[in-house]
Amino acid sequence: MFEVVFYETASGNEIVLDFVRQLSAEEKKVVGEDLKTVQIGFPMGLPLCRPLGDGLYEVRSSLPSKREFRLIFYFDRDRQALWWFTRFSRRAPSFQRPISTWLESERRNFGKRNIDMPETDNVRSYEGLRSLDDFLDEESIREEVTARVIKRVIAMQLQQAMADQKLTKARMAELMETSRAQLARILDPDEHNVTLDSLTRAAKVLGRRLSVELI
Repeated sequence: MFEVVFYETASGNEIVLDFVRQLSAEEKKVVGEDLKTVQIGFPMGLPLCRPLGDGLYEVRSSLPSKREFRLIFYFDRDRQALWWFTRFSRRAPSFQRPISTWLESERRNFGKRNIDMPETDNVRSYEGLRSLDDFLDEESIREEVTARVIKRVIAMQLQQAMADQKLTKARMAELMETSRAQLARILDPDEHNVTLDSLTRAAKVLGRRLSVELI
């Protein structure tokens, strides 16, 4: 799992995080859960995350207000993720100017010449930048969000493993010796009333194992 840090201008303005702070409490929780899901479960695809090319990815959050909240990020050499930009949309518009043009100006502001930077580059340190966990702590929702996201990611990984093995839900339920209704609860990313035993049995059927640790 990589660390998520929020972009800051050369003058110290937290333009991305400040924008997130303006959301309602409910919207902040939605965005926090989506970012934490990508942090724990990456790589993953739509509807939550998609590649844009040139090492860039986009995260989409569907807010209760029916708006789409988007964040663009890329990985650095240390497997941290830097969240570059935010925008709202009611549809799925293209960027008003090419990503490459916008990114080049932002890289200059941040002291970066390209994404795959040689170690000799004069790159600004990430020390002091706000992380996703800092934001969740600020909102007092870190434990709640993390608990929900862990189940969400496991459910998504189980679904992907079933697809990879071409295993139907009916066959999966049969192998688990459980009902299809119970399997549906296990595979539902938003269903949190599921026991560790059920998740462990599902993982075992797929040739995987569930790892839980106290840190």
